[in-house]
Amino acid sequence: MNSIEKVVTRTRLGVDSSDREFWRSQTPEERVAHLVQLRRDFEGWTDETEPGLPRVARVLRRS
Repeated sequence: MNSIEKVVTRTRLGVDSSDREFWRSQTPEERVAHLVQLRRDFEGWTDETEPGLPRVARVLRRS
């Protein structure tokens, strides 16, 4: 399994970096699309291998 190095950067609220400005300029839909692409790249998924929603079945017992 791949591992991601954990990195934390502290910045003051009044100081904006170019990364923060980039992400603020993106719409929520674009941010989610980027997140999905990062997950695909990290997990090595393609359109054929990407997992879908799990199928769930329940057996109910009548009393």
